[in-house]
Amino acid sequence: MTIAWGIFLPSVVLLYYPAERIMPTGQKLRTYSQLSDPAQRHRHSWWRWQPALWADALRIAAAVWLLNFSIVPAAGESRALVIVLLGGLLMLALIPQMVTRRKPDAMFAPVGYVLAVLFVLLPLSAALPAAVLGIVGLMAIRDFTAFFIGGGLMSVLLGYFLGGSLVTSCMVAAIFALPVVLSAMFRCKLVLPVRVGSVTIAVAPPR
Repeated sequence: MTIAWGIFLPSVVLLYYPAERIMPTGQKLRTYSQLSDPAQRHRHSWWRWQPALWADALRIAAAVWLLNFSIVPAAGESRALVIVLLGGLLMLALIPQMVTRRKPDAMFAPVGYVLAVLFVLLPLSAALPAAVLGIVGLMAIRDFTAFFIGGGLMSVLLGYFLGGSLVTSCMVAAIFALPVVLSAMFRCKLVLPVRVGSVTIAVAPPR
């Protein structure tokens, strides 16, 4: 196995940089049921309010692509060994993306992280429907757990049958499942940071 250290090391730094340091301060942490609550003002546009979420997903996608590019199997060596090493790095890197000190019983839902891994490592013909079906499950059940479990199952099935290797598909599915395992292990809710606008309260004139 050959590793291009000049690419590998910067990509590891990029991958392991904590997501909390990228997210702006002064925001509220919300579960998906709170995000989709009609009583909340951010119901219809919460996802547009967080450019940091999408920028963070691009950061992860670039880091995963560079890592995958920097590790080359030796002649006669199985590509599966590279995938196992890459999977170990990606699963460990998921932890600093979820940890937050803003709320003791909460962890960031790494939606952008798992989608970046999905689209970089699996063919588009498998990644796109897997992502869509995961999002449909999220909207139907209104819980981030549904997205991670549904996306993981679809990653295995669609990844294997639509051009991806079984090892890669299983590794992507394991990364989808890890947020559910960690949140259950530490008894934390999966949340996303949202910007909550100020509410103007009209004061009735004195009678």
